[in-house]
Amino acid sequence: MKTHNPSNERIKRQYFDFLKEAKQQSEATVDAVAKALARFEAETKYRDFKTFNHQQAVAFKRRLADRDIHIQLTAAATEKLATEGYDPQFGARPLKRLIQQAIENELAREILAGRIAPGDTVAIDAGKMGFKFDKVKPEPAKSR
Repeated sequence: MKTHNPSNERIKRQYFDFLKEAKQQSEATVDAVAKALARFEAETKYRDFKTFNHQQAVAFKRRLADRDIHIQLTAAATEKLATEGYDPQFGARPLKRLIQQAIENELAREILAGRIAPGDTVAIDAGKMGFKFDKVKPEPAKSR
């Protein structure tokens, strides 16, 4: 029976350090978060945290595909979503909020401004100040 997930351990260590250093949380608070997270992991059979992010991203891509707009998330963008959208206290809500604020809202602005239209494909990458959006040029049709 699986008792931990190595990739989750790295994310948890980073998060606990963040709580201690940036949020100035007490050791007791960090311990309580660790216990809650351990229960969560046991309940989800130690699935990789990134799979939850992947599920959110897939749902978002489906909503865009319904409008004939397609996105390509780079590995760096997926990693940024995984680390910035993770909070064991609140489940998937921070991730959902991150996707809405940093990606969906920006794409909506681009669509309203006419820079993205049905039929377009947008590459989303992680930048230093957030996410970068680049319209992918369609491949030219090959002649026979």
